[in-house]
Amino acid sequence: MKNKRIVLTLIAGAMITAAVFGRDYDLNERESISLSGVGEVVFKLDGVNCSLCISTLDILSDLRGDGSGRDMALSLSGSISSNREKAVPSLIIDERGKTVTVQLYPDRESFFGLSQSGTANFEATLPESFDGTVTVRGSSNNIAVRNFDV
Repeated sequence: MKNKRIVLTLIAGAMITAAVFGRDYDLNERESISLSGVGEVVFKLDGVNCSLCISTLDILSDLRGDGSGRDMALSLSGSISSNREKAVPSLIIDERGKTVTVQLYPDRESFFGLSQSGTANFEATLPESFDGTVTVRGSSNNIAVRNFDV
């Protein structure tokens, strides 16, 4: 009976450790979106929605307006550790009418007691010929917006 308790204690400890410290995730996503007929591009670069979080995750965002052609190039790279797989950032693209919205986390997803660390890099390059509106929403100072004709 004593051995069973030790085994159960070890299993419970391993589960708690995995829940608290999480897994490592490598980010490597690339997308190309045609902006033909698009009048507005919206970037929602808010962080994960969480209560009582432990997070040292840095997301560095670089938005550029000097691309060629008619497509917008998007990339997300980096390496993070998280105890919630659903909280790992990814490219979420919503095309509705003449608006394209790009975000890294779902709007409705919220977490309690999330643990995250690491660095992610988000890059968006819009074609120089794009003459629509660009809106950027974010909750961090790690957003660089460059080479847009204002």
